[in-house]
Amino acid sequence: MDSGLKVAFEVVPPDQCLRQPKRHPSVVELLAAPFSESLIRFKPGAFAGRRALALPYVDVRVIEDRLDEVLGPRNWQDEYECLPGGSVTCKLKIRLDDEWITKMDVGSAAEHMDEGDRRKAAFSDALKRAAVKFGIGRYLYRVGGQWIDYDLHKRQFLFQPKLQSGPVVFLKP
Repeated sequence: MDSGLKVAFEVVPPDQCLRQPKRHPSVVELLAAPFSESLIRFKPGAFAGRRALALPYVDVRVIEDRLDEVLGPRNWQDEYECLPGGSVTCKLKIRLDDEWITKMDVGSAAEHMDEGDRRKAAFSDALKRAAVKFGIGRYLYRVGGQWIDYDLHKRQFLFQPKLQSGPVVFLKP
């Protein structure tokens, strides 16, 4: 009687017997994965004459998209507390294996024209800083800063900086 069960064998060379099986990336690896270069922007970090140190960053919506894509919208939460002086604390919680893990950091107000923009910038900064503690965008702190010609009146770089590799350099040109 034929049970319908078919057995197949594969001959594996001895040198491949000890290899580890391919594994799927962990949640931590997925959160920390580099962003597409098209999502990376640059801001001036320091000034020297007509040049500015271009530092890479991503918009807060890129962080939120990463959290949604890797964890799903129901598996992360953010809470905020406004502090005296315009700073904001963000508690970022992610759910891993039915356990909520919280990381927190403080964001500061940027030099925008009105109070509403300064406060909004502090909320965004706080979320981005808390997300870095989960590895999101952390690599951007390790890539090289670059001195780029900068128009102080227009408040913009004269040409688009490119993402560099290597340590951040803070020496003046």
